[in-house]
Amino acid sequence: MDVQVALVETTNVFDFHLLLNIGGTHFRIRYSTIQYRCPTSLLAEFCRETHAERVESCNGYLSDTREYFFERSGKLFEPIYDFLTTGHFHRTSDICSERLFKELDFWKIKKLLNFFF
Repeated sequence: MDVQVALVETTNVFDFHLLLNIGGTHFRIRYSTIQYRCPTSLLAEFCRETHAERVESCNGYLSDTREYFFERSGKLFEPIYDFLTTGHFHRTSDICSERLFKELDFWKIKKLLNFFF
């Protein structure tokens, strides 16, 4: 199976866009961005896998949108996504810090676990 089936085509294999569906919320992020911010995170590991391995690692693959599905809270992933794309982390008051801590742990974002908690 072609590895690029779930990725937005680019000329640089290390700069593909990963298409994610997290709890029904759509996210698009470049591999190089993930690698730059959190090279040891679950998403960095996920990017290094083949398409077949990714399908096994997530909760499903949505072929019509080419997204990898994770049955997690999209709302809890939003501050993580913001951190990955901007380098800034902000927890809004409507997000429980304990739930966010567990989400950071799931995604293996150790930088934020150690810094903010």
